[in-house]
Amino acid sequence: MTPARRGVNQPAAASAIGRSTAPRAETSAPVASAPAPVTGAPSTTPPPASSDDEPPAPAPSASIAASAPPAPAPVPAGDAFDREQSLLERARSALVRHDADAAAAALAEHERQFPRTRHAEERDYLRIQVLRERGDAAGARQRAKAFLAKYPDSMLRARVEPLAE
Repeated sequence: MTPARRGVNQPAAASAIGRSTAPRAETSAPVASAPAPVTGAPSTTPPPASSDDEPPAPAPSASIAASAPPAPAPVPAGDAFDREQSLLERARSALVRHDADAAAAALAEHERQFPRTRHAEERDYLRIQVLRERGDAAGARQRAKAFLAKYPDSMLRARVEPLAE
């Protein structure tokens, strides 16, 4: 331990706070920092023992691990609910980007895969939004009127009514 660490052998500091100047035993183990590796220098430590069955795994790069966000897990092909939600989310995202064609394609795929769904009301509402995005006011108005007739108690009614006028 060096004299500058933790006030050991510093009589002025020790007497100023009423402590003895005698060195004292540390109550916790000192933390040793590992020396930085030197590139190009031969290693003085032997490689770790490995089993013959398994090769050692390479250490992940700290810069890659810190900068790359984890990739979303792919949706399993058998999970119909997640597939359906994914298609509706694609349509919503496309509308946010003002990409009416991509939204229409996602909604067409949704209807093809899920013709009888509890989310048909949302799909129909999104179709109205696609028409609005394309600038087809007459088509949006016609769809809005059909929507209100088909779903008179819809939670989306307040959003659709102004489009039907």
